[in-house]
Amino acid sequence: MLENSGELFQHLQVSQVTSDLGGTIRFNHQEWIDTQRVVEKHLIQLLNRLDGYEHVRGQLEQQEKPSSLIESRDSVRRHVDAQDIIAKEDLDCECEAVSHAIAQLRPCSNPDFNACFGRLEEMCSCLLSMQVQLQRMWDEKGAKLDQVVQLRKYEHDSAQMMQWIETTAQSLSDDHTDIGDSLSSAEINKQAFHNFQSQISGQYQEISRVITVGERLVGSRHYALDVMQVGNKKLRTSWERFSRIVEDRNNMFELSVVFHDWQQKFFLHIDVWSEACSSGLVPSSTG
Repeated sequence: MLENSGELFQHLQVSQVTSDLGGTIRFNHQEWIDTQRVVEKHLIQLLNRLDGYEHVRGQLEQQEKPSSLIESRDSVRRHVDAQDIIAKEDLDCECEAVSHAIAQLRPCSNPDFNACFGRLEEMCSCLLSMQVQLQRMWDEKGAKLDQVVQLRKYEHDSAQMMQWIETTAQSLSDDHTDIGDSLSSAEINKQAFHNFQSQISGQYQEISRVITVGERLVGSRHYALDVMQVGNKKLRTSWERFSRIVEDRNNMFELSVVFHDWQQKFFLHIDVWSEACSSGLVPSSTG
């Protein structure tokens, strides 16, 4: 056990003892504390960012297969949020702050901190490389998720159109079959059908849009092009069948009006024809 500071030099070199104990090492305790605080602050920030990057890496490596349009859009939102964590601008600013702090502290700091400075610089370099890798992974997964959303949107819209065709075909069958028993009723039924056609005309454009989108995605070599080809064929077939039914029904109402018009004219002339026949004004077929 040392009894006085003089005994230090029996065990240590002068260059190993601080100036307050008679050595030559320059040491400022407050300066050491301030440096330690700066080092710890940047180290904590870099470690937090590393944790965030590791979390994002796990998220990007996860294979997501959302089964609905809502789920796929949720996946895209989570993916977009991940970009905020790996934003290069934030990391660049953070690493610049570390470099600036090291440049200021290194000339006047205790040599004990040199290893810490090296560790900070190494972490910055590692994070910059990791950021480039994560950005590439983010871009690749983003492209895949975009295609998933396209598929689910197409499936959603196509299913809606198929349901609309089925429902509207049933409505057509239930509400537009009566051809009328007179000219006035035939004209009323014809007008009601024309109103029905006007109401559904906008949906024709929507069905055409869905089919066009499907064709465009198939042409772009979408990963689910087989699914879209089958869906497009099914939707187009149902649409064409429904359109033929509507056209046939329209012809039926047109012919009904023509029939009842001629029927009415015929009945209006029966008395005149009967009188003409009775008076001999109409020659007989054997005359």
